[in-house]
Amino acid sequence: MLIGGMNGTFLPALSNSRIAANRRRSRTQDDTDNHIAAIAIYFMHYNFCRVHQTLRVTPAMEAGLSNHVWSMEELCELLPKQEPSTKQIDNALFRKALGDVA
Repeated sequence: MLIGGMNGTFLPALSNSRIAANRRRSRTQDDTDNHIAAIAIYFMHYNFCRVHQTLRVTPAMEAGLSNHVWSMEELCELLPKQEPSTKQIDNALFRKALGDVA
């Protein structure tokens, strides 16, 4: 059956592709946020942790932003602390209720 000049058998496939495109669009913001965070960590490492051969110091030290080479531990301390997931919290409460200390 033709619907508006289009074969009706293709309509479900068309709507499925639109649904998939909407799902991809909704994930894009999370993917973009993760990508931006990864790039920020890379640039922090490049400028604060890595000693460059030509400078013999880090770019941050050369610019006067830091007085020492940062360790990866110092860099990781700047990252936001992750909250435990609700599943971990529920398991901990369940164990506590049962008297299991481990």
